[in-house]
Amino acid sequence: MVSQAGEQLLQKTELFVRLLPDDFQCVCTLSEELTLPPGVTLFSPGETATRFYILIRGTVRVFKRKEGREEELALFTAGDTVGDFDFARQGRYDAFAETVEETDLICFPAARFSLADITRQYPSTMARVLLQSLAMIANRIRTTQRLISRNVPWVQELQRQAFEDPGTGLWNRTFFEEELPQMLSMPVGLIMTKPDRFKVLVDSCGHSAGDEAMVKIAALLQYLVRNYGKGWALRLKSNETALVLPGCSPTILRSMAEELYQRFLQIPPVGLPDGTTFTFSATVVYGLWGEEKKDSPALWKEYAQTVYDTLMNRWQEGGNGVYPAFPC
Repeated sequence: MVSQAGEQLLQKTELFVRLLPDDFQCVCTLSEELTLPPGVTLFSPGETATRFYILIRGTVRVFKRKEGREEELALFTAGDTVGDFDFARQGRYDAFAETVEETDLICFPAARFSLADITRQYPSTMARVLLQSLAMIANRIRTTQRLISRNVPWVQELQRQAFEDPGTGLWNRTFFEEELPQMLSMPVGLIMTKPDRFKVLVDSCGHSAGDEAMVKIAALLQYLVRNYGKGWALRLKSNETALVLPGCSPTILRSMAEELYQRFLQIPPVGLPDGTTFTFSATVVYGLWGEEKKDSPALWKEYAQTVYDTLMNRWQEGGNGVYPAFPC
């Protein structure tokens, strides 16, 4: 729990500024205020970013160690937030953070809580915090790009961390929803796919088998993008993926959807513990956006949602085929 002054700081924090009152009170309950002496390490490179800190008083320095020497990256003082970007992207810290002097700060979540535990206990609140974190990441990337050349290596690395799915190397849903609409030139081919009976594989062989299968599926998508010469391969949710193909004709779009389906069928079968074999197939839905005069970047999300809804409907009906999102 935090003091009234601590609550005021939390309310100004980018991750919590738009939370509903009940959600915000939950965040306050899950936070704690600490007074730390100089030289205390808050986090180190490689550690999973399970919490972040808001300074009330004092100073924290962030630095890296290279060849026995320390390279100072930033100094944070009262009102600053430390580690929130790594926390928001659920990644790992890439530097050290250490108190310079006696420092009062707020820690979220408190040390006695694990992120997994509070997510299970307060799923709705943490879901809204996660949604706000995605918006924060996208906003910071856009702000950085306005200030600094996109070709600066550390900006490119920031983009990669924010927009890449760590399990497959595909572009992620945040990129699909926040950045991609600004980069599209019409017409755009959109192919969405979902493997059939995937739960059978995961329930029988474990999540590691599902992860391995997703890596193979990602390779199929990336191959098709390379072969087409442009576009994006994306992971939208757990096992739902997409291809976005700018400048695509109806004939090529249909052909690529068919090829993707055939390549799913060619993924090597997996032997199950009960002696049976899991063979791969997929539900593939495609649509061409930008043919109508009414189409505009502002309508991209609405169009993509329609294609996704068609995908899920076809998959629930049995899938295992290629379907147009808008039948003629």
